[in-house]
Amino acid sequence: MKGIAFSTIAYMIIALAALIVLLTLIGNKIYPSAKNGYCKFLIGLRTVLPLPSHMKSDIPSICKVNDAVYMETVEILSGDPLRIAFNIASYSKACWEKTANLNYNKNVLCYELVLRRLDSSVTFEMVENYLGTDSNIIIWSGDIDRVKSIGIMYDYTENKIRVV
Repeated sequence: MKGIAFSTIAYMIIALAALIVLLTLIGNKIYPSAKNGYCKFLIGLRTVLPLPSHMKSDIPSICKVNDAVYMETVEILSGDPLRIAFNIASYSKACWEKTANLNYNKNVLCYELVLRRLDSSVTFEMVENYLGTDSNIIIWSGDIDRVKSIGIMYDYTENKIRVV
């Protein structure tokens, strides 16, 4: 019986040593892919969860890329359509400034504006008044006539900001 227990322990030590040697040989190739998967999971979870931005966890520093744009959720409490139009215009301009100089080859969601109240509809003309000469950077999807979330994203095929 002592021989079986000793041989089992010896096999476990050999297996553990082989595993350590194997991980040191291919460990450099596994770590980047594991880090990439971990970061994609965290960023995806952060964008999918319908939580206010103060309740979402921060993205770890190992996952941040210097020129990457991450989505922010902004809650608009005012129901005044002019105030909402101003917010849409300012966040659209901010998204344009973040993404225009970075040569993205994909669509980038910059902001999610969550409307809590809406007294009357918001039109493109209202937003256009705040943008002035920069109104040509926006692709407008239609008037906003009900409480909803508004997505502000960079559309790389059109090279414009799409308000959805």
